[in-house]
Amino acid sequence: MNAWIVERWRDDMLYWNPAHFGGIREIILPKDSIWIPDTTLYNSLVMDDAESRRLLNAKLTTDVYKTVLVELLYPTLYKFSCMLNLKFFPFDIQVCSLLNSNILTY
Repeated sequence: MNAWIVERWRDDMLYWNPAHFGGIREIILPKDSIWIPDTTLYNSLVMDDAESRRLLNAKLTTDVYKTVLVELLYPTLYKFSCMLNLKFFPFDIQVCSLLNSNILTY
């Protein structure tokens, strides 16, 4: 399955005061320069991020609440299996579940 994934979270540690930086409220950073959650598809046939997630850059936007909204938007290719019930073929309806979560690392 091809998809575009959007991940958003707030990070107080990345806050900057726009008044001290020429009014800049939004920046784009390379993905390797900030923490990014290890989000994965648990029932995937392929567990290699290089195969599925093609991370590009992260957009950081500061706000009046002294926090930063971090946004990732990236294309992905998920490969997963799905049990099919063909009892009423060709009039069947298939439902496949995707278990998407992050891996907690310390």
